[in-house]
Amino acid sequence: MKTLCKYTGEDDGTFWISFNDYYNYFNAIFCNKVEEWNEIWLPGKFIWVQNSVETTHDVILSKFYYTLEVTTDTNAIIGIHQENKRSLGADWRPNIDQNFVILQRDDDGDLNLIDYVDYSISKTVQKEVYLAAGNYIIVPGSLGGYL
Repeated sequence: MKTLCKYTGEDDGTFWISFNDYYNYFNAIFCNKVEEWNEIWLPGKFIWVQNSVETTHDVILSKFYYTLEVTTDTNAIIGIHQENKRSLGADWRPNIDQNFVILQRDDDGDLNLIDYVDYSISKTVQKEVYLAAGNYIIVPGSLGGYL
């Protein structure tokens, strides 16, 4: 049997876990690529509002949308994250499904869909996208489904 990794037993953060245990305890693997990078965290909030057409149904809207000016062509990772249980007050708030769309505003002010993330009940939804220089709007959304 060929060994792909050498485990030295040193306290360097390396550990082994069976696939079945991984599958039971984790739902994703994130591989980071770090070159020259910047990170920006902005607050967000979903709010319940009454549907103006179906007044017996409420909808969830993002209180915020986000504008982004890209000065040079770049790859970006865009994500929205729900509070985890370590956040103050998050233990009483259920997780909701979430998504987002990325729109580019052209020189005439028109909006063009660049990419989107489907609704997911994960704590984090994110997408790596190529963004040409320009102006973008990121709009989070939710259907109100709970985890």
